[in-house]
Parts: sequence; C-alpha cells; structure tokens
Amino acid sequence: MLNSPIISIIVPIYNTSAFLRDCIDSILSQSYTNFELLLINDGSTDESGIICDEYAEKDARVKVFHKKNGGVSSARNLGLEEAQGEYIYFPDSDDYVIKNALEILLKGINRDGKFAVSGYQYYNEEDICTYSVDNKKEGFMSRDEMLMQFFAPSPYIYQGYLWNKLFKRSIIEENYIHFEPSIKFNEDRLFCVQYVCALSKDDKVYYNWQPVYNYIQRPTSAMASLTQRFNPDYLSDLDAFVKMGHLLRNIKANSHILKAHYQSMLGSVGRMYSICRQFNELNASWCYKIESRLFAGVGVIMYVYRWISKVYRKIRKTIF
Repeated sequence: MLNSPIISIIVPIYNTSAFLRDCIDSILSQSYTNFELLLINDGSTDESGIICDEYAEKDARVKVFHKKNGGVSSARNLGLEEAQGEYIYFPDSDDYVIKNALEILLKGINRDGKFAVSGYQYYNEEDICTYSVDNKKEGFMSRDEMLMQFFAPSPYIYQGYLWNKLFKRSIIEENYIHFEPSIKFNEDRLFCVQYVCALSKDDKVYYNWQPVYNYIQRPTSAMASLTQRFNPDYLSDLDAFVKMGHLLRNIKANSHILKAHYQSMLGSVGRMYSICRQFNELNASWCYKIESRLFAGVGVIMYVYRWISKVYRKIRKTIF
C-alpha cells in the first residue's frame, strides 16, 4: 500500500453524533488503507466535535477541522482546501461506507478513467434495504453518456450523488471546481456536472453497479423536511439547474442531454410550485422567481416550447 495513491475522504459533519461513530468506523475499516480522513465539524452543537477529536487521537489518518456553521458546501470546500490526496471521496456523516468501497472505485479510476461511479443501497431506519441492484456489471462510458446519467439515469440511478463517486483532485483544482454555499439543494449534482463538463469528450468514465455505500433514509433529511414547513431555500434547487444549463451549453452538449436537463428542471419547477401551494405561498412574486429561473436554465427555445405546449393542451382539452 505504500506506493498506492492517497485518497482524501471528506466528511462534513453537523449534529450527527448519534450516527457518527458508525460512519467513521466504516471508513477506518476499509480494505484499502492508504487514505486521509478529513472530518469537518461545521459548528455542531452536540457531541460531534468531541467524537471527531477522539478518533484523531487514535488514528493518525484522521484530521479534524472545527469551523463556524456555514452549511455542507462550505464544509466540503474547506475539506478540498486541506486535502492532500490524489483522489477525493465524499461520504455523509450519517451513512455507512461498504468495506471494499475505496478498492472498487480506485480500481476503476486506475484503469484509465477520469471519474469512477459505483452502486449503492438504500436502507430505512429499521435496517431494511429498500433499494439495491444485485448485479456486478462494469465498464466505461463517455463524458456525454455520464452527463445523461445525471438527468435521465438508466437503467441504474447514478444521478448526482457524491458518495458513490471518486474524483481526481487535479481535475477539481485545475478547473476551479467547488461547492456553491448559496445553493442548499442539488449542490451535489451541480458539483458532479461541473466535474464531468471539465472532462474532454474523449475521456472515459468508469462505472460499476456493485454497491459501495449504504444510504440511510431518515425523516430528518433536507428533502423530507420540505413536507413539514415552507422552505424558501428549495428555490436554490432551480439555481443549481440554471448553472448546470450554462455549463452544458458552454460545452455544446448535444440535444439529448439538453432535453434531459430540461425535463429534470421541469420536475424541480413542479415541486417548487407544489410546495408553494401546500403552504399557501403561491403568489406573483414566487411565480416570477420560479419562471425566471426556468427561463435562465433551459434557454429561450425550450421555454417558449413549454408555453406553446401548455396552450395547445388547454385548447385541445377545451375542444375535445
């Protein structure tokens, strides 16, 4: 392992003391051992910071950084600034990494890939697996094929999750890729799209369906919280799509990718309207905020096409 590349594992932490030990233990017990573990305590008010310090005293690979609360993106950005490894991996502090995860991802990226993507499993809090793929298929896809996976995943849902992917630090640094602190939702997919758009059209992406990560579905997650109260921060989900649209047009992405991005953004627009209705916040101001972002994200042609389609469906419904 001495000649093996170092992987920097960046874990943003905020008030997850109930789950943190299991997460850290799953990382420290990896079959691939040449890594540094950067624990970023983002102003936790529970015992999370103390737990981090305990592990740093026991294992030299663990490095702890305590900062004022600034959100998950600012925590990950600090991790990127401090990382020394050749590769970057981003697990969350309330999930578990499968024992050979780093080994699987590194194998793929060492086989001439610029990016490695693997499988995962969903578990509920009763420890019941609710989603998995029982298949060990692997191979390579092109940059454009990977971009499609972020918006129209098929047959396996890769999308924009961070915790089933391995990134090259050199690509991140050379292209000034970072997380946007103002974006509270969809910041992970935006980061992935930035990264893949930085690749050349001929670069390879390694993929593997074998699970490397156990994601725990919790009622306290950001997405679950949207059903409990009106959260204006969800508008930043659309801001992320706007930035993705600009990135795709800058690299002259093909029409299939642009259409998939358009459909994904329409889904987010629909959720934003639904949230506004649910909490009686739907008014002219919010309609303008939503529609202006859709226009900026998908461009003139797609936006006009949407309204023509809406009018056509209404006329058709009235006549027939």
